[in-house]
Amino acid sequence: MRAFYIPNMLARRLVFRSPLRCLSKCLSVRVRQPFQSFNYKAACLSPVCHSSKWTFGHFSASCQMSTRVKMQSEDVLHEAVPHSQDGLKLVWNDGFGHVFNYIWLRDNCKCSLCVDHETKQKRLDTPLIQLDVMPEKFGINYDDNVLNVVWVDDPKTGERHDSTYNSSWLHRHGSLVTEQQFHPHKHKDVKSPVVLWDVEVIKDKMPEVEYDDVMGSDEGLFKWLSGIYRYGLGLIRNAPTEEQTIVDIAKQISYIKETSYGVLFDVVALPQNVGHLAYTGEMLLHHTDLNYREKSPGIQILHCIHSSGSRADEGLSLFVDGFYVADWLRKHNPSAFHILSSLPVEFKIVYKENTYKHHVPIICVDNNGDIEEVHVNNRTMGPLHAPHHVIKPFYSAYKALTDKIREATSELQFQLGAGDIVAFNNRRVLHGRTRYNPQTVKRHLKGCYIDYDEFLSRLQSLEDQFITQSM
Repeated sequence: MRAFYIPNMLARRLVFRSPLRCLSKCLSVRVRQPFQSFNYKAACLSPVCHSSKWTFGHFSASCQMSTRVKMQSEDVLHEAVPHSQDGLKLVWNDGFGHVFNYIWLRDNCKCSLCVDHETKQKRLDTPLIQLDVMPEKFGINYDDNVLNVVWVDDPKTGERHDSTYNSSWLHRHGSLVTEQQFHPHKHKDVKSPVVLWDVEVIKDKMPEVEYDDVMGSDEGLFKWLSGIYRYGLGLIRNAPTEEQTIVDIAKQISYIKETSYGVLFDVVALPQNVGHLAYTGEMLLHHTDLNYREKSPGIQILHCIHSSGSRADEGLSLFVDGFYVADWLRKHNPSAFHILSSLPVEFKIVYKENTYKHHVPIICVDNNGDIEEVHVNNRTMGPLHAPHHVIKPFYSAYKALTDKIREATSELQFQLGAGDIVAFNNRRVLHGRTRYNPQTVKRHLKGCYIDYDEFLSRLQSLEDQFITQSM
C-alpha cells in the first residue's frame, strides 16, 4: 500500500491512463498546506488546487482490500506531508513529527549508487547536489514501513533518482534534524538517556553484570556498555583473577589505548618510590586521569586481581558523578560554574623524565552550555595563570566544586573484591580510594584505557544489531 504526494506543478504534467483513471473513484484526495487540512472525494486525479505553487495533492487507496497494517512499533511511519518549499514532515504512530530538508534527504540516500554497501562510505558527491533539489513525488510504503522519494536530480535533463529511507533510521535521526542546533557529542543514536546521580540514586541502580554474560553474549555486553553510557560506570562480577582477563574484557569493546604508563598498568603499593602516589597506600582524592594529555582517555577499566586484609574503611574505591556535581554547581552557584567552565587551567606532570602538560577548563561545555567533560585532579593542577581580579573568585569556585564532590551524599564507596571489574567514563566520573596500610592490606588492580569514541562505536553497533533483529 503506497501513498504519494505530488507537487502540483508536476501533477499538471502527469498523464494518467485509463486503468488509473478508473481506480480514481476509490481514491481519497487530500489537500494539505501547513496548519490546514481538507478532505475531498474525487472522481479523477487532476490537480486539486492551483492557489499555490507548493500545494500538494495526497492520494491513497481506501479500498477495504488495501488496509494499512498496524505495526506495534514506535518507528512506524504514519504520514508524510509537505512542510515548506524546502522539506517535508514525517509523522510516526507514536505522535512525533520530524521535519526533513529535501537536500538533506537527497544527500543521505542509501542506495548502491550513493553509498558503497561494502565499506559504508558515500559515493555521492555532496557538492554536486542541486541546492533546490526537489522530489517529483514522495510517499510511504506502509507494507515495508519506508519512505519512497523520486527526485528530480537535474531539471534540465530530466534525470531522476529513486531513494528509499528506512522508518527507524529516519526516526532516529529526526530529532537531530529538527533541532535548531546539532549536538554531535551527545551521540543521540544511543537511545539510553544519561542519568545524573548521587548516592541515593546510584545505590539501587548500579549497573552490574556477570563476567560470563559479558564474554558469552552480545546482550550481556550491551547491558554493561549501555550502563556505562547512562551512569558513567559499570561493574562486572566474578571475573577470573588472571592478569590477562582485563585484556580479554577490553577487546570486547576495542583496542587498548597505550599511554606513557604502558598498555596495561598496575595499581599496587610498591616498596620503592616509583614517582606516583597511586603506587603507595596513600589516600587518593577524587580525580580524573591524565588531564595533562591533549585528550584524556575516555574509558578506564580497573580489574581487582587480589584483595585481602582490608578493614571496613581501608582501600575503599570512591566514585563521584562529575556531571551531577557540575550541574548542581550551575544551579546553586552559577558564577562559580561560569568561572570553572570558561577559565583554562594547567595540568602538568613529569614522569620518567618526560613532561606532559595541557590547558583545559575544569568543566567543559559545548556551544550550548551543555556539560560534556569534567577534569579534576588537584595533584597535577599547576599554577593558575589569570588576571589578578580572577584569582580569588577562581579559588572560591574551585572550593565550592570540591566541597560538593567530597560530600558524603555525592560519593559512592565500595570495596572492590578479587574478580571485580569496574569501568567508567574518565571524563565524567571522578575516582579515588581511601588510605590503606600496605603492610597488612594487599590490594592489586590491573588497569587500562580505551578511547571514548571506540566505546561509543561498539555500543552503537550493538544497538543497531538489536534494532535490526527486532524489525
